[in-house]
Amino acid sequence: MENLALIALVENLRPAMTDLIIRRVIQHQPNGFIFQTRSAKLPALKIVADVQNPALYASETRPPVESAGTDFLMVLRKHLTSAELIGFKKPLSERIVEFNFKTVVPSKELETMSVIFELLPNSPNIILLDAERRVISSFLPITPQHGIGEYDAYAFPRAGDKLSLDALLEPGNSELTGSTPESLVSRVGGIGPVFARELVVRQRKTGRPLVEEIRAMIAQARAPSRAAWVYTELPLGHILDYIRPS
Repeated sequence: MENLALIALVENLRPAMTDLIIRRVIQHQPNGFIFQTRSAKLPALKIVADVQNPALYASETRPPVESAGTDFLMVLRKHLTSAELIGFKKPLSERIVEFNFKTVVPSKELETMSVIFELLPNSPNIILLDAERRVISSFLPITPQHGIGEYDAYAFPRAGDKLSLDALLEPGNSELTGSTPESLVSRVGGIGPVFARELVVRQRKTGRPLVEEIRAMIAQARAPSRAAWVYTELPLGHILDYIRPS
């Protein structure tokens, strides 16, 4: 799941995130979990920690068939059953979504807990944190890129020297002139190949600075939407190159 598509999904989920309580957690496939809720607005959230294409879905899509449960499933059920959502956020440049819960566990350290969905290709993960943001359990081992040890507070995996989208939103930042899709992906955190190609095509069409195109696309992703997003291997702008007046 591309980061900008995840931004759009998160922003459109916000209105449905009030009064959300976890009813049950199901492991519907070896790498997938469904968080069933008591909310009529959002009956379920599904997370698939697939190595090639990790994704977050806002529905079950079909009645789940439970697979053999894992120890991690038992941990999620123990701590999150009847937990109430009190926070929900996504760092702009990261394919990471964080859910904060108030639990019914009779322990001060576990009174509030967080679930981190890392939707990172090649290294997806689901991580459970305590009130001090220390890692309690994770679906897969924590990678060295996080730079944390046992009982340390959670930290995002390091992204190298890439520019963040937050930095590009700051006034006066006009870098990235003459970028190709490949260099854009390598230089800017939070932009994947699909949207990099789209950004370059848009910039060629409009002649505006690439930073302005990035800002416009982020604004578009954050805006409320009643329509679906369509993925294509080539940017939709390419269609216009093949249209000729009759």
